[in-house]
Amino acid sequence: MSYDNRMNIAILAAEAAPFVKAGGLGDVVGSLPKALGDREVNVKTFIPKYKFIDTTAWGFERIITDMAVTLPRGTKIRIDVWRGFFPHSLAPVYLLDMPRYFVGKSVYDHNRPGRDRSVPFLAFTKAVFEVMKALDWSPSVIHCHDWHVAMGCKWLHTIYKDDPFFKGTASVLTIHNLMFQGDIGWHMTKFLGLSRNDFFVERQHSKFKGIKLLVTGIESADMINTVSPTYAREILTAQYGVGIHRLMKNKKRRLTGILNG
Repeated sequence: MSYDNRMNIAILAAEAAPFVKAGGLGDVVGSLPKALGDREVNVKTFIPKYKFIDTTAWGFERIITDMAVTLPRGTKIRIDVWRGFFPHSLAPVYLLDMPRYFVGKSVYDHNRPGRDRSVPFLAFTKAVFEVMKALDWSPSVIHCHDWHVAMGCKWLHTIYKDDPFFKGTASVLTIHNLMFQGDIGWHMTKFLGLSRNDFFVERQHSKFKGIKLLVTGIESADMINTVSPTYAREILTAQYGVGIHRLMKNKKRRLTGILNG
């Protein structure tokens, strides 16, 4: 198979070992690109550039400087993009340098007074779409991991649905832990560039008075998978479905379980 004919897969996540890891998510995202590359798939992985990632030690280089990105509600920001490679592979990983948002000393500590904890990851997810355009690299599949980047599935089928650059792009959402669903209030709809009506279906499956980002990803994704076949079966039940087992049952035909490793 020639390089030009490969399927393009964009992986979006909050973690990717060995560069950043807080749990099993990092391990999966760190190993998946190499596994897919061995199957002649062209993979690019996108994660935030956290302050504690040593770009020099890992051999990253800055490839885009001062790039303008417009967030859904019109806020304009400037970002840099760094490129490196997973160890012992040719699989590239891209760090989005967004110091306005990723201010903490650990993976999930970026809170600021008056700002929802989801905002950094939402801004990152939106920026990835624009970075792919800047790289002139159109993905066949956008693969989102957990609630932090689940809005990528929603945005692909809403604000980017008529964008020719993403014509034919499919979305996959991997659920690592259904317990963490990314709860945000309705006031965040403006930040998302959408309205309450855009979340009508999701509202039927949640008693939460707001938006659950993971639920939004589940509803929007073309395919959903979990970290094992057993977990895929468990989350269809009331016992393990964390309040959204009915939605999971509705999505059963799109749901698969793939064992880690």
